Amino acid sequence: MTFSTRSIARSYLLISCLLLLNLSAHAQNKVDKRVRSIERNKIDNTPTSISFAQNANWKPEQADEIFREYLGLNNADIKMELEYSTTTNMKVTTDRYNEYYKGIKVAYSSYSLMSKNGQVTFLTGNYYNVDNAPSPVAGISETAALNDALGYVGAEKYMWQDPSEEARIKSIYNKPDTSFFPKGQLTWIEDLNNPNDRKLHLAWAFNVYAIKPMSRQMVYIDATNGKVLFSNSLIKHTAASGHSLYSGVIPFISSHVGATYELYDSTRGNGVHTMNMHNGTSYGASTEFTSAADTWPSSAADTAALDAHWAAETVYDYWKNVQGRLSWDNLNGILLQYVHYNNAYDNAFWNGTEMTYGDGSGCGGGGFTPLVSLDVTAHEIGHGVCQATCNLVYAGESGGIDEGLSDCWGATIENWGNPHEVDAVPKQTWWMGEEIGCGTPLRRLDYPKLFGLPDTYLGTNWYTVTGCTASGANDECGVHTNMGVISKWYWLLTVGGAGTNDLGNAYSVTGQTFTVSQNILYQTELVLANNATYPVLRTTSISVATTLYGACSPEVQAVTDAWYAVGVATAFVPCYPTLGFVSTIQNVTEKAGTTTCPASHTVNVPIQPIGPAIAGGTATVNVTATSGTAIAGVNYSLSSTTLTWAAGDVSTKNVVLTVFDNGAVYDDKTLTLTMSLAAGTSNATLSASNDTVHVNIYNDDSIPQLGSTIWPVLNAGTIVTCNLTSAFEGTRRKGHLQFMLQPTELTTAGVRPNVPISQIAFDIITKNSASPFVGYTVAMANSALTDLST
Repeated sequence: MTFSTRSIARSYLLISCLLLLNLSAHAQNKVDKRVRSIERNKIDNTPTSISFAQNANWKPEQADEIFREYLGLNNADIKMELEYSTTTNMKVTTDRYNEYYKGIKVAYSSYSLMSKNGQVTFLTGNYYNVDNAPSPVAGISETAALNDALGYVGAEKYMWQDPSEEARIKSIYNKPDTSFFPKGQLTWIEDLNNPNDRKLHLAWAFNVYAIKPMSRQMVYIDATNGKVLFSNSLIKHTAASGHSLYSGVIPFISSHVGATYELYDSTRGNGVHTMNMHNGTSYGASTEFTSAADTWPSSAADTAALDAHWAAETVYDYWKNVQGRLSWDNLNGILLQYVHYNNAYDNAFWNGTEMTYGDGSGCGGGGFTPLVSLDVTAHEIGHGVCQATCNLVYAGESGGIDEGLSDCWGATIENWGNPHEVDAVPKQTWWMGEEIGCGTPLRRLDYPKLFGLPDTYLGTNWYTVTGCTASGANDECGVHTNMGVISKWYWLLTVGGAGTNDLGNAYSVTGQTFTVSQNILYQTELVLANNATYPVLRTTSISVATTLYGACSPEVQAVTDAWYAVGVATAFVPCYPTLGFVSTIQNVTEKAGTTTCPASHTVNVPIQPIGPAIAGGTATVNVTATSGTAIAGVNYSLSSTTLTWAAGDVSTKNVVLTVFDNGAVYDDKTLTLTMSLAAGTSNATLSASNDTVHVNIYNDDSIPQLGSTIWPVLNAGTIVTCNLTSAFEGTRRKGHLQFMLQPTELTTAGVRPNVPISQIAFDIITKNSASPFVGYTVAMANSALTDLST
């Protein structure tokens, strides 16, 4: 049989392809021991969250490498740009990155890296593949797209059509070219009206602020055909509680301007400023609240303003003093708020930059009194915090989480800031709106069902979001309904409780108090993905608790059990005690700090039990040296290598590493210690990530200098046995063995660098080893071993 050149080439190509396929399959099946768990988007398989093992050793500054490794971000046209880096009072850092494709930002695509002690512990976010992305050149003009956006909003009047509003915004930002008129911004976005889309569309984005009817939304228009891809409401509404009729005399800061005082506090960030809208709807027509003295009158008009002003100051203080955050945006952004909005307006809202409060229609008609209470203000500014951190899509599950987060902050800050005065209607931490509703709350975080909200994921009162197209008519697919799930979860995490949920699951949660729950909530919000669902929120919060308090901790158990209580995934699985090295890397030095020969010092290598106490019997650990350049008996020795833990023992025990100081320089060594476990009848397990420790033995001996005493100092005639290692070289001359130190760069004052190799003379008595310069018994020729070089 004969083969043509083409046939041979085809055969080689086939073999090569098969080899590549085999290698690819092998690579895909390879287990990455740095990853503890990974979750993926069910539609396109992109990673949504990754929890790293304790010894992964990824650092925040390796973000680009992490994105390449786990997102496959190898396309030169894709960039992940850092939006912000925030380090909380708990010393946990969140770095949030936004995705850009061909220089254009991808809406609602961001990834957050959470790290502690310089180690990345958790990665989460929403990332889009760009394989099928269209051209980055718009097919329709900005003007045409704006007309489509305005046709979608359909308002009678817009902010830019009111001269007073235009004058106001120019004054606020001190920029004559500032306007409410929407300017289009090209962006990439998924068709969020089609939840299974997961493809990027080029879109014109417009911030459209309408006066009549009131709305403010970011509208995304497909830049190829004018289709509305999504509209994200920027106005977050609520109805909540309180004013100074309930809080009595409250302290606050005002400014002395001319002969009067105004409700402006310049001591907190860029200011807390409270304005009077006189029951109108024109922000441009608003005026200052004034008083002739800094003891403000208790007029009906001013009491609501005082409560709103004091509440905003209290909210600022909470974020700064408890969480280390400077105002809603962490940039000390001004807290600008407007009181007496419209006539009998039963609402309050955050519009993306500021707060607005209505006076309510009164209790008699089933409405509210002025909506300026502490928990309302905390709720509204909470929307600002969410906007500046995870910027949740305000629709469906993520929108419900947004609203729920704000209620959680309302309860947290009311609990923290309540002056504990004698209220006409006492403040109830877990009630929202109990003051403005004449004693009847609008919502309750502890019992959401009492007010038609669900307390179980997909349970009773749950608003179905599958197939729902968000609009104002359906409350953006039930954002003020499905918020009940996170509210109940947060209450259980803080206070604790037991019961049976709508799924028939019996639960019991041990409350952790606000001290713990508020820190978990804030760090979760910092790292949360833009399009988070409740299962994603659960994964994120458990990873946050693990980072803050450790795996298997009571805090992690409470977070997990609270999610189980509200119907999200499974209950906490009790951890078995694991035994492992405290650290996977330990750095030690060789220098003994003594003139004894041979010199040495000891180092403890700690092993600790993690999780619950050992039960059922005694666990025994054996440690051996498995690899490295260090030589046993020459560079080190090990002792206490068998350690035992009896039942109930939670102590840390140590393997003892003896490091020999051979007097040499430039001979760093490595050593790997591996532990094995004999569990016996105990329930102990071996740590999967901390079962080895890599020891770096760094040489740090003093460098010999001209005329100086060299290690070790001994009396004349003393006979000692020293191991003279490869730091020395020598030849036998005139009955003596002359040893030469390696070249060094001397930097001590008065000593010139790069001195010639020094020679040191010894009298040889015996040689007990065949190895060069090892095992000699030597006697000192001088009263001290000194540098004899000239």
